[in-house]
Amino acid sequence: MTRDFSCGLSPTFPARSAANSPSPLLSLPPLPTPQEMRDWDQAAVALGTPEMVLMENASREACAVLRQCRGDLRGQRVLLFMGNGNNGGDAACLARHLLDAGALPLVLHTRPLSHCRGVTARHVRLSRACGVPFALLPRRDARPNSQGGLCWECVAGSEWRRSPVLVDGLLGTGFTGELRDSLAGLIRQINTCRDHAFLLALDVPSGLDATTGRPCPTAVRAHATVTFQAAKPGLCLPEAQAFTGTLHVRNIGIPLCVRPAHAPSFRLLVRSCAALFPPAPPSAYKNAFGHTLILGGAPGLSGAAHLAARAALRIGAGLVSAAAPKGMGAEIKNGLPDIMPPSLGEGSDWPTRLPESLKQLAQHCTALAVGPGLGRTPRAAALPELLLALPHRPPTVWDADALYAIRNHKEVLRSRLCPGRRAGITGAAFPRGCADASSRRSRPSAGHRRAGCTSGSRGCVAGTGLAHSGPVRAQRRGHAAAPPRWPHRPVPL
Repeated sequence: MTRDFSCGLSPTFPARSAANSPSPLLSLPPLPTPQEMRDWDQAAVALGTPEMVLMENASREACAVLRQCRGDLRGQRVLLFMGNGNNGGDAACLARHLLDAGALPLVLHTRPLSHCRGVTARHVRLSRACGVPFALLPRRDARPNSQGGLCWECVAGSEWRRSPVLVDGLLGTGFTGELRDSLAGLIRQINTCRDHAFLLALDVPSGLDATTGRPCPTAVRAHATVTFQAAKPGLCLPEAQAFTGTLHVRNIGIPLCVRPAHAPSFRLLVRSCAALFPPAPPSAYKNAFGHTLILGGAPGLSGAAHLAARAALRIGAGLVSAAAPKGMGAEIKNGLPDIMPPSLGEGSDWPTRLPESLKQLAQHCTALAVGPGLGRTPRAAALPELLLALPHRPPTVWDADALYAIRNHKEVLRSRLCPGRRAGITGAAFPRGCADASSRRSRPSAGHRRAGCTSGSRGCVAGTGLAHSGPVRAQRRGHAAAPPRWPHRPVPL
């Protein structure tokens, strides 16, 4: 999926000249949640930027993206689908720019124009005064033997049904929950046209949750999406690719100074993140950059431990050990000599008590990860219990099977685990805002942020179900933890 950050959000990483200087991670492209985006809008308006101007800028940028994708628009029929919210206002305003560009726009709105309010109503009046045609979408249930829903074919003639360009302005980033049946049916009709028409979504494809990137239950499948000022977290997740198409991010004039007071919860990881790491000093050696110990990799599950060890090497750990049952060392190393695989016990299962060698190793390493490929045998379930009681245990990440092993430790889970993941493990009711375990990519709770629980998903920094115990460095919103002082040599992906 193409990411176009030509609005000037492509990150640059200034040199850090002082210990208390802002983290260069703050230069990564922001991914505000829908609520945070509304906060930016309101702050810009409070500073004196008219809301009318912001919508005008958004529609002008959308027109520029359409020209970039389709070339000369003169004489082309363009169908614009308009809701009655701000996303619909963007569509109404875009239609005026298309008319000025020589295109033949037609705006199909889902509700009477009298339902429009505020800046959307003002742009509708302006576009109509300029000659843009509007038509109300009738309901299919007004016709005999219909299945209900909105029917754009009932209002647009055959020449419009073969329009080469369609614009989705039905629902914006504020959409949550499930689509109404009428809108879901309309979206399915729109999607049937994508084989012969170019489909552009404004800000977010209608029906797609802008935070989780999931359709609810269906969404517009656009060829391109133009999102305004900053991408939203859900648009950058891999499951959203089938709906967003090429993602364009365009600046609409929200002043940069509004961000510190409304810092985004997420940021986009890009390849230039490598510039965050300073070059290795001439005196560098592996023991100066920490020792990570991973407990996992039971028979048949060695891949998880290998990937965890590989990830620790990539982020800069000087030494990485992966402790596993006897005989699993070669599988966990998998040809990577940097991974040190100490064996535990004499058999192919985990030991019933912690060997002295493991206690010493755990107490001297700088980070501990428990769970990748641990398994769910009785002995595997007992191992995290033993580690919880270990004195002087280093900062620990409990992941995967280890979470199920400690699921009865309510106090640990309550303070260190995000609510949705905790409910999925303990069987408790999901909290409000967490419909199921898949909602773990929703905005992290305050306690979750205090625990510093973060994980990457194809470039999106997102809250997950990882639980941390022991002393950890908080990664609060807007204050990302500092990167390692020096990365280990690159490990091939």
